[in-house]
Amino acid sequence: MKLLLSIDNSEHSQVAIEDVSHGLWPDGTEVMIATAVWSPFGFVGSKEHSNEAAQKLLNDAAEIIRSNQYITKVETQILAGNPKNEIIGVLAEKHFDLLVMGSRRPSMQKILFGSVSHALLLGSPCSVRIARRAIVRKKRRVLVGFDGSEFCWRALSIVAGRHVPDGTEIFIVNAVPTVDESAYDNPHVFSQEQLEQGRSRLLDVAQDGLAEAKAKLSAQLPHCIVNTKILNGHPRKALIAACEDFDADIIFVGTQGRNFSALIAIGSVSEAVAVGAPCTVEIIKTPNAS
Repeated sequence: MKLLLSIDNSEHSQVAIEDVSHGLWPDGTEVMIATAVWSPFGFVGSKEHSNEAAQKLLNDAAEIIRSNQYITKVETQILAGNPKNEIIGVLAEKHFDLLVMGSRRPSMQKILFGSVSHALLLGSPCSVRIARRAIVRKKRRVLVGFDGSEFCWRALSIVAGRHVPDGTEIFIVNAVPTVDESAYDNPHVFSQEQLEQGRSRLLDVAQDGLAEAKAKLSAQLPHCIVNTKILNGHPRKALIAACEDFDADIIFVGTQGRNFSALIAIGSVSEAVAVGAPCTVEIIKTPNAS
């Protein structure tokens, strides 16, 4: 597995560094740590001084990350230019499996005007992990959003491929909109009876899918505690609320395609969870067949 860790000198990047250092990665994981030296208003002092500070930042991060027993190679790279463009450029040039970065839950104003983390979320050609708090407790609590799609099955396979500690609690959840939410989304189209019948069918399908997912993941991770739950409500809100209700350390959500900007619209489930979840989020991208 190859990770690209994007950092700067913020406290959020420090969380991302700690997240990678405590990560339960596959054996032989390789990490590149990158930071961009750039100022839209010119450098304060010399560019050489800025590069020296950047290299120290990278070296300190590398020392912390090398303590992870599953990571076998750590490299560093200083990028010159706007971090939004430079990080995307590195991801496009080299084959990384996962981009890791730190981010707080941004305000709506920050989203509209475009933070670096949000731009990287939308533009990354690979899966993205947004570290919001370091995961240090031994018995972790993992949430997996699941709707039966191939993208969610891939997310489950990613979880199964990690070094998950004994006793870890894994909650596989499927969110089904309420009748009122369905009526709001489809005004004057379906009768109350039709909406109730439709939701009943969705609940049956969701329950069957969760049972199958639990059986497969339990067989792959017999040392973990795997549970399932159907959430009442639209997935955008229900998954975010579940992160708090289950006190999750991390939530995994599957999505499709080469990059988010081409494949998810503003307001999609993946983006909503990435932006709004209080815990670490890993968005698992399934590459296009082409």
